[in-house]
Amino acid sequence: MEDNQRVEVLVQRILRRLSEGPALFFDLLVELEDAEYRDILLAWGRVRERTPLERDDQGRYVLPGSQRVGSEAVKRETRDY
Repeated sequence: MEDNQRVEVLVQRILRRLSEGPALFFDLLVELEDAEYRDILLAWGRVRERTPLERDDQGRYVLPGSQRVGSEAVKRETRDY
């Protein structure tokens, strides 16, 4: 499988996992242990470029509009670069 294809498969796996509920980056790494770390980082970068991720009150990543955890609102993740 080509590098680009392999990374896109990981993008879809990450999005699927986040659609199931909040996750720390470490949680994603554990679930993607069968993938090369470099490919995971490339996929994570693409997810972050395409999707304005939010964080719950425990710092876990969630997809926009996902369930809110606890009584605090989910915080939108911002990028300063």
